[in-house]
Amino acid sequence: IVDDFEWEPDEFFFVKLHLETTDDITLGNIAICQVTIINDDEPGVLAFSKPSYVIKESGLRALIPITRTGGADGHVGVKWKTKDITAINGKDFQGGEGELKFDNQETSKTLDIVLFDSNKAERDESFQIELFETDGGATLGKLTKCIVTIVNDEEYSGLVSRIVNLTKAN
Repeated sequence: IVDDFEWEPDEFFFVKLHLETTDDITLGNIAICQVTIINDDEPGVLAFSKPSYVIKESGLRALIPITRTGGADGHVGVKWKTKDITAINGKDFQGGEGELKFDNQETSKTLDIVLFDSNKAERDESFQIELFETDGGATLGKLTKCIVTIVNDEEYSGLVSRIVNLTKAN
């Protein structure tokens, strides 16, 4: 039995006892036995690390981490797709769907969504990313959806200033 660090279903085989000679040796009533190899590799649970992210529009990229917890054995993958809320795919961001692949022992991957800078003042815009299917034995965690809010730079700076001021007041 070889430990291969890949998730797979439990495997089994049979052993049958057989005598080549009959010299005062007899087999008992049970001469066949099933041996089960229990898989001890844990492929992990895939999920977003937070339910929402605020991203500056001028950053031109939303880097969204996907975490793998509860095991990191084997090669696993997770499919993702975006859904427009107030941000429009193709106008405000480059969405769609795809798949992230994790290598053996890899516990974090970053989903890279391209943002388009409109160069004009506008309200915050949001879109959703959903994780919806895994492979390699991994399962989905609790946070399978996250909201990405795109804010323009002036509004983002104002938001950060307000948070800093509130922190100083306390």
